[in-house]
Amino acid sequence: MEITTSTKIVKNELVNFLKNINIKKFLLAFSGGIDSSVLLHALNNLKEDYHINIRCIHINHHLNNNSLDYFNHCVNIFKKYNVAYITGDIHLNGSSNVEEKLREKRYKLITDEVKDDEFILTAHHFDDQVETFFLRLMRGSSPSGLSCMDIFSYINSKPIARPLLKLDKSIIKNYSTDNKVEYIDDITNNLNDFDRNYIRNKVLPLLNNRWKSLNKIMSNNIQQQKIKSYLAKEYMQSKIIKLYNDNNSNELLSAKLIAEDINIQPSLLHEWIKTQTNVSLYNNQIHEILKSVVKAKNDSHPLFEYKTIKITKTQGIIYLEKIKS
Repeated sequence: MEITTSTKIVKNELVNFLKNINIKKFLLAFSGGIDSSVLLHALNNLKEDYHINIRCIHINHHLNNNSLDYFNHCVNIFKKYNVAYITGDIHLNGSSNVEEKLREKRYKLITDEVKDDEFILTAHHFDDQVETFFLRLMRGSSPSGLSCMDIFSYINSKPIARPLLKLDKSIIKNYSTDNKVEYIDDITNNLNDFDRNYIRNKVLPLLNNRWKSLNKIMSNNIQQQKIKSYLAKEYMQSKIIKLYNDNNSNELLSAKLIAEDINIQPSLLHEWIKTQTNVSLYNNQIHEILKSVVKAKNDSHPLFEYKTIKITKTQGIIYLEKIKS
């Protein structure tokens, strides 16, 4: 069988990825959709030549009546490829911030399961990157947030890699067709009540129709944000160390922070928290901390808590503490 262009592109991308990483064991987040199905298919074809070990994890979100069918499909694929697998379940209560809550719970399950000698793998591609850019843009993200995803990063202190991140969705679709990859279409991807789905299904088609090279344009935009983020980070770090209390990186002197230009106070606070805890707060949260903690009276015992961080202030010192989730 002749190897098609899309197959060569995906294979070359994964070969380059595998050659540049020392890890040989991976935990692949597998939804059963086209993206993770293509990634598993391609890695499975490479596992003997590159001596890699693949485990899969499927998370059932229980969002619709087809969830059990999706689960069964994934289990059948795992058995077909003879890969080890684990499964998990998410049950949400309430209807607010569904996307964010699902993401947090999903990655909590995945990072709890990954072994110390494994990398988490996801099948994010460049179209996902573009969606992330616009999603974060509408949430008021900084250049750091608009830099979007990296091929290598950490989540919940566990290493994660996105080997298909540079590839357009069209390549993945062509690979799937050319190689007859089995996958499911999750009907929740059509629910435009979710912000990411709305951007994917409503906003981006209009932009792609107007600007035919949208992904190339966005690649340049994201790269520019990375540069700006790097320069801003270097500048902020040089100023933050001057705010430490007795050289303790988890303590800031509120008077010194308040003495800084009012326009950079939020950025200094954001960078400090991100550097120390790897938690990136939204703009409104940063302003809440400035107002209710940093500028609070010293005897009021102010407190801010979010996810795994706690921020307090006592006698003019701002304390940052990591707490168990």
